[in-house]
Amino acid sequence: KSSGLKLAMSDGNNVAQDKDLYLMPAAASLSTGLSITNNGGAPVYAKASVTGVPKEDLPAADEGFSISRTIYRPDGSEFDPAQVKQNDLFVVLLTGQAREDLDHQALITDLLPAGFEIEVASLANVRQTGDYGWLPELTQASYVEYRDDRFVAAFDIYDEESGARNRQFAFAYLVRAVTPGDYKLPAPAIEDMYKPTFRGRGSASRVQI
Repeated sequence: KSSGLKLAMSDGNNVAQDKDLYLMPAAASLSTGLSITNNGGAPVYAKASVTGVPKEDLPAADEGFSISRTIYRPDGSEFDPAQVKQNDLFVVLLTGQAREDLDHQALITDLLPAGFEIEVASLANVRQTGDYGWLPELTQASYVEYRDDRFVAAFDIYDEESGARNRQFAFAYLVRAVTPGDYKLPAPAIEDMYKPTFRGRGSASRVQI
């Protein structure tokens, strides 16, 4: 708790109080600059918090994890984001790896474009069928959610005496294009649920239905 706080603000306001001061400067104040002078006899400590929406898409990031998303047609052929028709079905493949030789309880989140819906709950048990035999070996998740706006998968990465497990991973699910429009395709992300300094982000793009 602050005691004997005495501040002079560059906007002409003076503060004298025995409690913390909270400021929420308007955009105009930030653009012109705001300075604060300590007129008291004790040190004053400042902390700034910033919230907002990025002006541009964040670039791909590798902070202990790498992750990428590839979209295919059901036969394994190439996906063209500019040639998507309503009711088309696609396979979303998420692949990556853990860079550090550490145990992780990892969580993947892949947000859907507004015009897409998840079609089938799981491809993990049908990879060997004729329809999806072209998929790589898929990682078994400990928990999966198929929400209206995202795919979520939790899985463990750890070392055993026989070697590493799930250090390289792959997940797949089906989506269907349902609503015409031009949409942003958000970047997939992964993080350690209990060590969030270890995380990764893929690339964002666009898709048109």
